[in-house]
Amino acid sequence: MRRMLLVGVVLLLSFFSIDAFAAVYKLETGVITNIDPQNIDGNWSVIYNGGAELGSTYPWSLFPGWMASLGVSSSERIGGNYSFKMHMKVYNPSGHWGVAATNSYNINNVLHVDAGTYVISGFFYKDYPISGGMYLDLNDLAVLDNNNEPTNDNIIVDKQALGWQFVYGVFRFTTPRNLSIRVVRDSLFYSGEDFYFDDISLTPMNEFRAPTSPLNSMVPEPVSSGLFLLGLAGIIFRKNR
Repeated sequence: MRRMLLVGVVLLLSFFSIDAFAAVYKLETGVITNIDPQNIDGNWSVIYNGGAELGSTYPWSLFPGWMASLGVSSSERIGGNYSFKMHMKVYNPSGHWGVAATNSYNINNVLHVDAGTYVISGFFYKDYPISGGMYLDLNDLAVLDNNNEPTNDNIIVDKQALGWQFVYGVFRFTTPRNLSIRVVRDSLFYSGEDFYFDDISLTPMNEFRAPTSPLNSMVPEPVSSGLFLLGLAGIIFRKNR
């Protein structure tokens, strides 16, 4: 009986060490609007073909393919020669599931993080306001907020802003893990809508510097956030919860 109890305690401790302490925390998210793609400064680490640098959609996968198409475009882009263009092929009513483009790869390997704090980010372009959802996420990864309460892993695009915008989320990983990063369009959208995304990135916090450009650097908005305290003054900044 004592041996069985000991085995049970070991198994219980193993469970907690693997699951309960392998937490992911979403510390904050934000949006920077009015990005000038021809005059931009900052530092972020683009994932493998996160900026369409290969001139193709590999290794991104789109699901479900009957709702949208994914291609590369040279008409709207952040540096480089191309960005990704997602074209919506159907009408999707409000409240319905949508479509996602997923990238889980790095060069010759899977997308991976060690324990630590990282910034997941990307640029989005649209020339129309939207009603449904448009965001980056970590493939519906279970995450906690600063109060240890469950929350979503969404990094939300500003629905009303036009032109290029930069979205980011700060996540703390307590253990190493593999990741999938998705670009999602869901809920209400219409057939014929297009949007672009570029430079999807995964950057260690200590290497990250948010983008600034003449269009947004002239209108500082004081905020209380970790990134702002690191010296990211002179940007248009919104917090998304």
